[in-house]
Amino acid sequence: MYTSDDKEYKNDSRSILLMVLGVAILVVAVIGVSFAAFSASKATNNINTLTTGAISMAFQDTTYINIENAMPISDQEGMALTGDYNTMKFTVSANVSGSTKIDYVISAVDVTDDKGNQIPEEYLKIYMTGEGSLISIPTLYSDLTTVEHDGKIDKVLAKSSFVTDAKSAQEYKNEYELKMWIDEKAVIGKDPKTFKIKVRLDAEQK
Repeated sequence: MYTSDDKEYKNDSRSILLMVLGVAILVVAVIGVSFAAFSASKATNNINTLTTGAISMAFQDTTYINIENAMPISDQEGMALTGDYNTMKFTVSANVSGSTKIDYVISAVDVTDDKGNQIPEEYLKIYMTGEGSLISIPTLYSDLTTVEHDGKIDKVLAKSSFVTDAKSAQEYKNEYELKMWIDEKAVIGKDPKTFKIKVRLDAEQK
């Protein structure tokens, strides 16, 4: 036989259990939101902006570099390149408040369509200006540090951080310009050759 005290005890136990489950679900939800807000893991497609909520990448003219039917040139000529598809200008920005540090990595993703006529990586030079640790001198594409994304190997172009300490939301920006060309020592023959890259942004809150 159950008494009223037994019923009250069961109700109290049930309430406590529901409260514990509710807190656990809330903690999981907060962790999930934090991860989504500060982790960017998509390569750009045919769009002008990649946004994660806290950090974003915006492009000025084009979202990729495409070397097609080009001839070998010197490093001086390569660093002076201008125009669409020879160069890529973009901005990495964050709009956050409070004290935090967001580390990010910019990498190059090979998206060449015609793999049969792809320029060998050791024939390509790459150069980048901007903030942080980056490819600030002409460097062979094949010599770049690598990073794995979804089983594919990409090339690291730059590493940098946003360190914030503000009570209200502020925007932080780093501007970049990427250039790519065929090394003057390359022997490419008469057949048309091509190489196409896009850039990828990965970010992590510390």
